[in-house]
Amino acid sequence: MSDEILTPDELHDRTLAILAAAAEGRADDINELLVTLPWHDLVTVVFGIAQLGARIFAPSVPAMFEQTQTQAADRLRALLLERQAERPGDTRDGG
Repeated sequence: MSDEILTPDELHDRTLAILAAAAEGRADDINELLVTLPWHDLVTVVFGIAQLGARIFAPSVPAMFEQTQTQAADRLRALLLERQAERPGDTRDGG
């Protein structure tokens, strides 16, 4: 855990990075994104992921599910890069 205080935008970016890593099955990357968070921020990120998960209904056909996962990871990564580009001078990597 870290004492670093993240902004709401940084927490949103962290959530998107975790979702992208999850869509690609990269558990080690998720661990790295979570282990540094202070408890309050960890709860915020987990809540964001749970809230999104509650709204998504995955297709039941395995081939469609795999395609959906890939598309979701691509969209999440694009959104994360877009958000980072909007913040001038921010060189930190969100995932």
